[in-house]
Amino acid sequence: MRLSGANFLWISAAYIGASYTLVALLTALVGQFGFYEDVTGAFAAILVALILAGAYKLFHTAAKIGYIFKRFGQGLYIGLPGIAAGIWYLFIGIVRNDPIAEADDLIRAVIVAFATAFFEETIFRAIVLSSTYYCRRYTSGKVAFALIYSSLFYAVVQYKDIIGEDLVTVLITVIHAFVMGMLYGALYLRSRNLFSVIVIHWINELFRYMFGYGDAVTPGWTIYIYALIQLFVLFWAIYLLRSSRMNSVYGLWGSYNSKYKRYK
Repeated sequence: MRLSGANFLWISAAYIGASYTLVALLTALVGQFGFYEDVTGAFAAILVALILAGAYKLFHTAAKIGYIFKRFGQGLYIGLPGIAAGIWYLFIGIVRNDPIAEADDLIRAVIVAFATAFFEETIFRAIVLSSTYYCRRYTSGKVAFALIYSSLFYAVVQYKDIIGEDLVTVLITVIHAFVMGMLYGALYLRSRNLFSVIVIHWINELFRYMFGYGDAVTPGWTIYIYALIQLFVLFWAIYLLRSSRMNSVYGLWGSYNSKYKRYK
């Protein structure tokens, strides 16, 4: 069974809603046994991501999630500039003189950061982005639409963590999530290797968690540096999908042959 473009808009939302709901339920269930809530949530997130990836394959049999090592090195290489976002967290943590996580907390941070990257990349890139691309495979601009669509979903979902915050915090968080979604999506489209995207995302999250889940920015002069980093990351995402590289993207994902009127 293949997902059609007409019904995927609500199906993608259903996948996202189901994923976060299942993680919350599993975390609450296992948490009753006295385990660390964040570590429990991390393993729950990985399990839910794997389950939904399998369910997604049932609906869209032609899809490839990207749990492979082919082109892994290429994905890491072109994704390295994206670590600038993670380095920012180190910088702002030093500026604010935030305490670095202790050994036990650091181990938990490694686990939680990996689970966050694995879960979000599986849901938003392997499922939402790739399915959106397939649903619009007969149209022009399918790459840009799939990338922006999945990034918007990714940005909106982050709002759940900052409900009630001031407008500046909300804007910074949502814009940051959108820009990072564009980067991770571009990496996935260029390499079709989810593991490399997960690693880049993992590094960025780990840098953040090293200072106790710190905020992205401190009001004041640092916001200007933060804005420059966001622009750089966004530029790199767009640069990865420049017109001269689109043939390689179509080669990995397939393209529509107008002469024979079929998708290959």
